[in-house]
Amino acid sequence: MKRFGDIRTFFTNTSKSSSTNNQNEPLENPENNPGNSSLCLNNSENESNCIQANKQISSNSVIDFGSLESGPKQPILSYPLKKIGKQNRSFSCKYYEKYFWVEYSVLQDSIYCFVCRQFDNLNTSEEIFKKIGFSNWKKLSEKLEKHSNCKSHCSSIEKYTQFKQSKIHGNVHTQLSDQFKTDILNNQLYILKIIDIILYLARQGLALRGHNEKQESSNKGNFLELCELFCKFDNNFSIKYHTYLSYTSHDIQNEILNIVSNSTIKVITNEIRTCGKYSLMCDEARSFKEEQLSLCVRYCNGFEVCERFIKFIDCSQSRDAESLKNIIINELRQLEIADIPIVAQTYDGASVMSGTVGGLQAKIREKYPTAVYFHCAAHKLALVVTDTCKHIRSSIHFFNLLEMLYIHFSQPSSHSTFIQMQKKLGLKPHELTQISTTRWACRYKNCHSVKINYESIINALEEEINNNKNKHAVEAVGLLKGIKKAQFVFNLFSNITKKDMTLSKATSVINGVIQTLQKKRSDKNFKLLWDEITNFSRTFGISLNYEEFSKKRKPVENQHLKNSLVTSTIGAREENATIEKYWKTNVYYTIIDNITNRMKSRFSDESQKLAKSIDNFFVLDFNGSLEFIKYYSSNLKIKKDILKAEMMIVNNYLNSKIKNWTIQDLLSTVTLELYPNLHNLLQVALCIPVSSASCERSFSAMRRIKNWLRTTMIQNRFSNLAIIHIENELVKTSIESKQILEDFVKYGSRRI
Repeated sequence: MKRFGDIRTFFTNTSKSSSTNNQNEPLENPENNPGNSSLCLNNSENESNCIQANKQISSNSVIDFGSLESGPKQPILSYPLKKIGKQNRSFSCKYYEKYFWVEYSVLQDSIYCFVCRQFDNLNTSEEIFKKIGFSNWKKLSEKLEKHSNCKSHCSSIEKYTQFKQSKIHGNVHTQLSDQFKTDILNNQLYILKIIDIILYLARQGLALRGHNEKQESSNKGNFLELCELFCKFDNNFSIKYHTYLSYTSHDIQNEILNIVSNSTIKVITNEIRTCGKYSLMCDEARSFKEEQLSLCVRYCNGFEVCERFIKFIDCSQSRDAESLKNIIINELRQLEIADIPIVAQTYDGASVMSGTVGGLQAKIREKYPTAVYFHCAAHKLALVVTDTCKHIRSSIHFFNLLEMLYIHFSQPSSHSTFIQMQKKLGLKPHELTQISTTRWACRYKNCHSVKINYESIINALEEEINNNKNKHAVEAVGLLKGIKKAQFVFNLFSNITKKDMTLSKATSVINGVIQTLQKKRSDKNFKLLWDEITNFSRTFGISLNYEEFSKKRKPVENQHLKNSLVTSTIGAREENATIEKYWKTNVYYTIIDNITNRMKSRFSDESQKLAKSIDNFFVLDFNGSLEFIKYYSSNLKIKKDILKAEMMIVNNYLNSKIKNWTIQDLLSTVTLELYPNLHNLLQVALCIPVSSASCERSFSAMRRIKNWLRTTMIQNRFSNLAIIHIENELVKTSIESKQILEDFVKYGSRRI
């Protein structure tokens, strides 16, 4: 059998081939090429048939073609000669440069169209360049030119170009998907900035909308103006903002505000559920033509006391106790905390709130037996001060005169004179404060302001009188006369001594204030005050003679008893009466006695019994705190025997470690795992509110949010803005903008 040197000797006539040069690319080994397994190597007679049978490419053949990853196979070598006609011809590598799609098969000694072979799925191109292979080198140029212009080939070229681009940028679906993801990301970044702008304005209590939000308006309101400010520094934001779908309408604002408000409420209610108990605080206030009920709660996060605002409720049509109870219970149900025990409730002293039979507190206790009612201590103290000012004649005149001074120096011309006088005297300009019936601490501030600016006030009034420019000069005459009276000066100093009352918000402090006032009712303390008043009056040339005292007829000495010792009864003889004794008896002692008696009445032993029991509980006195323990143990499922043991253990431990331990030491020692009963009752004691000050603070925020320019705001938006503004710290630390965005997308089924 004839042996062949290599695979090329099988396809070509070696006698007609020229000598081969060194190849630039080695030929593939036929032994490793499964595509040659069907070649006829054992029968030379069938050589031509074997070549023709293998000339057409089988779909399953693996030959030396390029792939989509590698590109066309274009080996550069000394190509074999083939006799065509009378000449020996071969393929030339120059065609690679002119036609990039040409690929040469060493095994077939033929060329193919790479792009048609890969991308002509419809079989519309010439079969010779796709499957059979072209090797008529005489007509190669003509055939390649013709093939390059055929429609199927051009289509394959286009597909190949798109394929290469897709390798770099991805295919159409990938590009669309990437573009879609980019659009989503840009939209989300845009909405996040819209959310941040809304949150910023809401937390600061600023209005979002403007009076005129049209494009030609010079001031479109805080929200749109801030958006336009962002546009100057963020081009992507500017592009989205100036499209039709800008997400800046008031409906979008309301949705975002509602989502943030609900998220904040959710944080609060989750903390309440963790604590397992809370207290209720309510108060009412007028907001223009509406009556708003402020609903607040007090609970413990661990042992950290939290007082949170929940919402404002319009109760203009429902101001009786039954209606208020239904409003509150329905709101608690909506918050999903109606099944959690209420351990205390605090309101003001109005009968509709505090009534023992038909009041709100009584109706709440019908559903929540543990909700003991505490009259707001701050309101009690306000009533003490207000009653004192109303029932002591000298105090009535004094505070009326302070109010008149404030009104007078609120006039532009008088105010300017007052400020100039302070500057001339080298004083820092200090304003007078208005007398408030609810914020009774303002009374002290007003007294203090008048005292330090007394000389400025006198000089300003005298200048107005001397200039006599307008009708205010007449007022100045009366005011100057009033503040130079001894009665005014004495009350000015004695009222300042009541500043200690602002510290009292608990039983021990209240008792301390009462004891302090009782100690001040002494000749020694009055002497100190009298010396200060005397020096002040001497400085400004004020006579301390009281008018009624000066007008009284002096007693005439009885000539028959001239050399006798006479004892007289009160009212019969007043020769021993002095100015100092008059002010001490008729003003100083009267004010102190009135305040002391009213505080004892408002904070009676009966009303403070539970508070004293709680104080004993904080020092781990089991017997002294039995009233507090009995009141809550049955409803909160606290075992008294185990509680007593826990209190003894903790007390012994603290005494052994710390000599004079405090409540903070107690709270840091007690854990829920080791002392569950003690931990539970400590939380109850901390949950009981002393006052409804949180409600009062919410009313201050209410006046900032719903001012006279924003009276048409709907109730839901108003309440949402209120909780974001009042609980701004909680919003800033616990609410994330990304979570708001997710909820916003779900809220309206949006594709953002």
